[in-house]
Amino acid sequence: NLDPEASYLVTGGLGGLGLYVADALAQSGAKHLTLVSRRGSLENLEGDSADQVAALQAKDVSISVANVDVGDAQSLAGLIEAMSNAEQPLKGVVHAAGISDIALTHEMTMEQWQKVAHSKLEGSLNLHLATRELALDFFVVFSSIASVWGSGGMAHYSAANHFLDGLVDYRRAQGLPATAFNWGPWGGAGMATGDAAEEAERRGLKPFEPKSAIELM
Repeated sequence: NLDPEASYLVTGGLGGLGLYVADALAQSGAKHLTLVSRRGSLENLEGDSADQVAALQAKDVSISVANVDVGDAQSLAGLIEAMSNAEQPLKGVVHAAGISDIALTHEMTMEQWQKVAHSKLEGSLNLHLATRELALDFFVVFSSIASVWGSGGMAHYSAANHFLDGLVDYRRAQGLPATAFNWGPWGGAGMATGDAAEEAERRGLKPFEPKSAIELM
């Protein structure tokens, strides 16, 4: 079980996957969660997202939102330092932030590459650098099956996720905690919705229930 007197950080925390991660952490005993979102707030949540947060708060889980860009090394380092020195010190990180984009490699612009790499690649590296001296219980990154198999029109997304896998190998070689989940498409959350979900299913990747992912985590 997780330490109820510690805090845990989730990037992409107000996204579909981030709130499922918050639920998984709470089910494992976490009582203090910091959800990182560039612009979101608890007050602006609606529908299922608002219900998920309310359900956690009803279980006495303290939830705060930090408006920080994980690709901004200085801002993220400041957040990590503040959390590590707080009454409930930081003990775990889940990097679930990321965006996808479709572009054929020969047509891809540098802006498209940077847009996808910013949060996944730069964000994970910044998290590693900001926490490498801390005694974390876990450092989890959300990678993708695209890292292993590739994905049509998403070479930049595949490469960014492959970097996550490499970072996990590097951290483990340094004696630091690290785990990557090479997720397939989540049902009702994440990036595989609409056309992306139909394309994934044509390739044999059927979405699985978020409850199954929470149990795996």
